[in-house]
Amino acid sequence: AIAHKVDNVAGVNMLAGVTLKVHDDSDVAETGYGPWIISNIPNCTKEDLDALAENMPNGTRQIFRGHPEKGGVCVFIMEGTREGVWQELRTHRWKAPPVVETDTTGYL
Repeated sequence: AIAHKVDNVAGVNMLAGVTLKVHDDSDVAETGYGPWIISNIPNCTKEDLDALAENMPNGTRQIFRGHPEKGGVCVFIMEGTREGVWQELRTHRWKAPPVVETDTTGYL
């Protein structure tokens, strides 16, 4: 089993190789609660996303999930606190660490 070590570095936390990035302009940075994007899940399947949606911690909820089985993007978006996201991540085994970051406004 992988140890659950948390390192704090300027808005970035790490747990068992998974890095959490809190963007300065995100709801999470401003209020402590908001949307989180879990992406870049290696060899992601519908079952991987289904597993993320099952038994989510109290105070969290699924907002969106992709449909890799239909050729779509493998992404899972949930709402919650940083602790809620940590609790969710602790319950899953990863083939390789996904990217986990707060939602933020992007400009093109």
